[in-house]
Amino acid sequence: MAMFSTTSDVLKNSTKALLNFIKKTTSHIRVKQLPLHLLLLVFITGCSSYIDFIEDSQNDVPLKQKTTQLLSCKSNESVATHSGEDNHILLDTFKKANLKIEEELIISILQQMSVRPATTSPWSRLQIGLFKNNEWVFFDYFNHGDSMPLWQGLYDLTIRLKLKSMNHYLALAEKLFPSTMEIGSPFANYLDKYKEPLINEVSNSAFFKAGQILKSGESLPSLKWTRLPKILKNQTPLKPLKIPNFSSKSFNDSKVQCNFDIDLYSNSVYLVRPDPGVNYNVVARSKGKESFIFVTSVELQNPKFVQGQRTLLEQLPAVRPAPICLINSKNSNLLLTSLKGRDPGQHIYNLLQYSINSASKSEDLEAYLAFPRHQFLYDPARMLYESSRGSNSNLDLFLKMDFPIYHTPRLGEVWAWGDFPNEEHTIAIDDRSDASLLCR
Repeated sequence: MAMFSTTSDVLKNSTKALLNFIKKTTSHIRVKQLPLHLLLLVFITGCSSYIDFIEDSQNDVPLKQKTTQLLSCKSNESVATHSGEDNHILLDTFKKANLKIEEELIISILQQMSVRPATTSPWSRLQIGLFKNNEWVFFDYFNHGDSMPLWQGLYDLTIRLKLKSMNHYLALAEKLFPSTMEIGSPFANYLDKYKEPLINEVSNSAFFKAGQILKSGESLPSLKWTRLPKILKNQTPLKPLKIPNFSSKSFNDSKVQCNFDIDLYSNSVYLVRPDPGVNYNVVARSKGKESFIFVTSVELQNPKFVQGQRTLLEQLPAVRPAPICLINSKNSNLLLTSLKGRDPGQHIYNLLQYSINSASKSEDLEAYLAFPRHQFLYDPARMLYESSRGSNSNLDLFLKMDFPIYHTPRLGEVWAWGDFPNEEHTIAIDDRSDASLLCR
């Protein structure tokens, strides 16, 4: 059931105080002072009670460091995952097998099942966006009952997209992928968090090495993909859900369509996920004029092993889909997906408030994603702010307000795809995560 929070009396009063503050401090703001101007705009348009799950919030404010991470790419061929090793494996596999974009999608999901079993599991929710023939087509595989949304969704995809049988792609994965593959930091962090429930499996679990939980950069044995049909026993295709299409009325200068009602934020109403939250994985791929992105997500819970496989983990599929929006403007066509936190759609709404739809090239998209983010919380009412990304002068102005402000190093994770004039399709990742982008 949807959980809503509406504006508290404390935040209503704080809004009035902020409006008075804005009147006193914004008369000298110029266009170049965009961060403060845009952040103040959000106070005017939607200051409300808001809960966010800050997994890594801390009291200390880290020094701002220049990133060496490649964050956007406009080459003819690119792939993005949460592991640089996965990027190389996938691109090399695509080249060897000479696959169509739809087949690359199937193979990518299978590869992630091997290295991200906590999130890309047969039981995961599977959301797919496929860009072909100049349009996006979306699939959302989820079922509350006793089913395997991702696994059964793959069988449906091979039929729906008129591909070869699943057995063909399982055999291909077993032939082309290496016998062991490195895990990235997201799965390593998961293993570290749940090492106590896993410790009883130390005698036969591939998640331990010399009695110690695996760390990022260490390897797991690859799945025996051709054995999966016999182990999982369910090969019944699962039809995708009918995806709701909400056309926003809040942004007059662009056509905004989402799989959730983004206009709720304009009315100071927010969807908040219940604790303990969601674990997710995302992969994006662009090749010439075709692209795909898929998101797998599960409810956070203690790991459960699957009999007959050392690395498969049974999961509960995420009840709520990851927010996805398509944004069409005179400058670009964009896709945004927001993944982290208890109300990730809020970050997409704020990016639209910042006019991300005006981005006209890949560098613009990268800059918008790197823009300082904020978040409102209540009980007590306060604001989280990525102060290490903002200027000292902006922070000084906020500190003068009679409103509690807390510093956090990072908020959310947003990925973007862009179609700009005179550019190849752009993939842009969020530097707040350990995501990795490879361009060729």
